[in-house]
Amino acid sequence: MAELQQQELSPLRRTHRSSSSVSSPLASYATTLQGDPSETAYRSPSLANSQTAFLGEDRGADSDYETPKNQKLRSDEPEQATFSKVLVLQIFAFSWTAPVVALLVLNIKRHIIGASAWCPLGRCLPRVEDPDPTISRELPAVFDRQTHNLLGFLQLIAKALEVWFILIATWLVYLMTMRLAQKPRGLPIGYLSRPSEFAEIPSLLDARLWSTLRVRGVSGQSRKSKRARSQLWTFILITVLLCVLCNLMGPAVAVLVLPSLQWIDTEKVVHHRFGTLNANDVPASNGYQFASKDAACDDEDGDWITQQYYNCSSRWQRGMDAWVESTFARQDYVAPVTSLQGMVSFTYNSTDLPTSNAVYDNETLVNKGYLESVTWTPSRQMLNELTDDLLIIQNMSRGWDALDPRDENSVSTYAPYNNTVQTVIRRKGPIMGALINTWVGYNNTDAVARHYTIKLDNTRQVRCYQNYDLYNSPLCFGACKSSRSKLYTRCITMGEGWNDGYKATGFQVAQRYRSKTDTKGPEAYYYIYASGHAAYIPYVDGNVTIPENVLSAGFSLDCLESATVNQTRCNWDAFFNLTALDPEVAPRSKNVTTWQIGWNMADREDKFNAIVLAVDFEAYAVFGDYELDPSKLSNPHHQVNHFLPTVSKKDEILPLNPLRIDPAWTRAAWAVEEGGIVDSTRAAANRLQELCDEFYKTEILDGNQTDLLLANRYYLNSLAVMPVMQTLSLIEYNMSSAKASDDDGDMQQPLLFRDARINVWAYGLASRTSYLGLIVVVCGCFVVLAEFVLGMNDRRLFRSPTQLLVAALEYHDTGEFNGMYAEKAVARVPFRLENDHLAAGRFKFRKA
Repeated sequence: MAELQQQELSPLRRTHRSSSSVSSPLASYATTLQGDPSETAYRSPSLANSQTAFLGEDRGADSDYETPKNQKLRSDEPEQATFSKVLVLQIFAFSWTAPVVALLVLNIKRHIIGASAWCPLGRCLPRVEDPDPTISRELPAVFDRQTHNLLGFLQLIAKALEVWFILIATWLVYLMTMRLAQKPRGLPIGYLSRPSEFAEIPSLLDARLWSTLRVRGVSGQSRKSKRARSQLWTFILITVLLCVLCNLMGPAVAVLVLPSLQWIDTEKVVHHRFGTLNANDVPASNGYQFASKDAACDDEDGDWITQQYYNCSSRWQRGMDAWVESTFARQDYVAPVTSLQGMVSFTYNSTDLPTSNAVYDNETLVNKGYLESVTWTPSRQMLNELTDDLLIIQNMSRGWDALDPRDENSVSTYAPYNNTVQTVIRRKGPIMGALINTWVGYNNTDAVARHYTIKLDNTRQVRCYQNYDLYNSPLCFGACKSSRSKLYTRCITMGEGWNDGYKATGFQVAQRYRSKTDTKGPEAYYYIYASGHAAYIPYVDGNVTIPENVLSAGFSLDCLESATVNQTRCNWDAFFNLTALDPEVAPRSKNVTTWQIGWNMADREDKFNAIVLAVDFEAYAVFGDYELDPSKLSNPHHQVNHFLPTVSKKDEILPLNPLRIDPAWTRAAWAVEEGGIVDSTRAAANRLQELCDEFYKTEILDGNQTDLLLANRYYLNSLAVMPVMQTLSLIEYNMSSAKASDDDGDMQQPLLFRDARINVWAYGLASRTSYLGLIVVVCGCFVVLAEFVLGMNDRRLFRSPTQLLVAALEYHDTGEFNGMYAEKAVARVPFRLENDHLAAGRFKFRKA
């Protein structure tokens, strides 16, 4: 039975595979036509049209039959739309670039909208300083609701632009497909559907897309084969890129069309250049501190400034007392307390900084150097500038005329600070710092004094303090990374004979009444020494040991043990200069200020005869950034923050150049004249006298002064740090006129600029995704331009997939697919599309 079936099927198989061998008139005629394709293209009784000939009688009666609109065209010429219609459509396509270019301009220029994304004509002012406080609290909610409504609408706009682009890209792919399909070598049948599927991501993963590139007829080495292969590869790569663009266009347009809440730095405004710091001079009569005099200082002759009668300045004494007392009031010594200047508040901060270079060997840290805890305070003169900024912004927020007290022409530069979600005003200016340490000494009848003075001559003395410990830095006392316990004998220069800028002054603090015992405590003698040099002799195994380089320079230990020494026998210059080479104490060896506070306890039995507290510091000035949030909602106390400059390299240290501080600034901080007496009822003076009582009650007689300081560290944190911060914050500086275009390369006299970091709704390239969106949209503009040029050049009418299917049904198979059962092989068969507007599909297929 199987053999019979095989015999019956074999003639049919042979007929199917070798149709040219069939001896029939129809087959012979079809063979003739196949040999001359040009004849079949234009001959009306062709075999290509014979398969639809049976429909000819029904077309006249069919109401859906549509005769060609232009009977003058030859059947092989493509039907073209009118120029006006094509122009309208292409203008519509090219118009896609108009909103896109507008978005590009808005984002590249970083257009700022304001406090809300919906801010027509910039009228979305937050009105933070409105007299009605409910308005400033309700407006953010209103702005937030308007912003969400607008962003939702703009997402629809982004989707519309995406669909618009896909239509343009589809028409471009259609034109490319039709032009390639009508070339002599045609187009693989697998690529005829690219206009309808190119934008789908799965189409890129279809193996037929890449395997079809190996089409028969274009794999040769002839010029025509190479050209056809190049055109085919170019066509596929373009469709792949268009697929990527179409799928990225939606997110890309959305990134550009939707504004975002951004932090933007405004343009820098420059009016002044830093001149000099008035640290080594007394407070000037024309300085900012005396711009508004206290009523108590308005004497008849007005000579109180020249005479340095600072006791009449109540502003300074209130600042000191409030700062000291607030430290005790909170009973918490972790966070710093604030002080006021004008309309703003501020505080100090401490930073562990390297004071010697770290050593690296092949990126490996060999020596991290030495750290020191430096305490920093802002300049009150700079805080006055920020007070003026705050006043102007508040007036603008209220709608009042805002006149800059420094320069009326600069008022307009504050306008960008008003229409914002949040504003941070920034200024560049000097920040004052100090490396502070403390020492305490006492003696009784059984012990000698632990501090003494060596007289070299009538103009030179040396004051030394034994058992000086680097561990005793206020605010640290061993808790900081920079803390290290090492004992020295510390000596400072005294007297004008040293020619190192030495200055000295002093005052007293009155006795404090003790109500419990109905007695008065001792007076406090407050001496201020501004010395040019300090020397540190280390203790080795409990004994003072002169370094070898100092000994070899001609300075022996005997020089420190005699009250009066022979100058020719002791090289004091080598003593102060060579000991300063030690990197551990180098930051404490030049331009040091020492406050020596002493209490005479001789009238007390079985206690110390005298107590001496020494506070020493070395002052620095760096140019950092000041920041102020002027909103009373987010910063109700108008707290000013200050930041140190950053270093650019890991092994670079912040340049810290010690300053000479005139002792008059310390008296100005205490608001006392030279040799005057501070009333003990003042908060700072009262706390200082309390510290004396605490020292007196302490049962420490073994000379361990570190334990004594630690036991009273809360007092020292206040009475050592606060007066130093008050002193440094008062120091004035001079300025000269400047503008933003001036050179800012001088690190010692930089430009003092003002700008702001504003939080606003704005357009801008503020992220990597926005740059990706920019690239995608720009590529989309080139695609639209290419489509416009090609569309104006090729004005053929669009043929739908239905018409393409009808043309395929009209095609008569001539054996192109014989023996092909794999889909990949079928997709590679090239066909040529020819225009035939007389046919139902307006096309006809030809084997290429």
